[in-house]
Amino acid sequence: MRFIQLSLILLFSLSIQAQAQELNIRLELADVCSKRASTENQMQCVGEASAACMKENEGGETTVGMSGCTSLELDFWDSKLNGAYSSLIKIEKADDEDAKKLNYSPPLKAPALKEMQRKWINYRDARCQYEVSQWGGGTGSGPAFMSCMMSETARQYFVLQNQIGQRK
Repeated sequence: MRFIQLSLILLFSLSIQAQAQELNIRLELADVCSKRASTENQMQCVGEASAACMKENEGGETTVGMSGCTSLELDFWDSKLNGAYSSLIKIEKADDEDAKKLNYSPPLKAPALKEMQRKWINYRDARCQYEVSQWGGGTGSGPAFMSCMMSETARQYFVLQNQIGQRK
């Protein structure tokens, strides 16, 4: 059953990608909001660009349109997350090297970050699969899955970005 569910989501995702190429999305809405938001309010920015996309594009409020708009914003947050991870892993590797030079042997930070990120991916996937299960196989499961992926990816971006901010 899980295989069938994942196969349907994959097929749905492929049709979303085709639709998303035709959609206009103002990602600057999410970007500007996230730069202005306080740490406590960062998540309020997630979904802002995709919500505008749904309203502003013909067919944006259909199931495929909603998923397409959300997919585009997911790509934005995923790119931000990858950038934050790259920056943070460099910081952690440098800290590990500094500790090694000082003959200090605390737990290594870079491998811990890498392991945390791997486990987060598993958590995100399971979390979003659970969200899909709430829709009982209905058409809302596709947009719910994309929305979950977008939200969880943005949340992890903020976790890593806030960690970087604390290190400066």
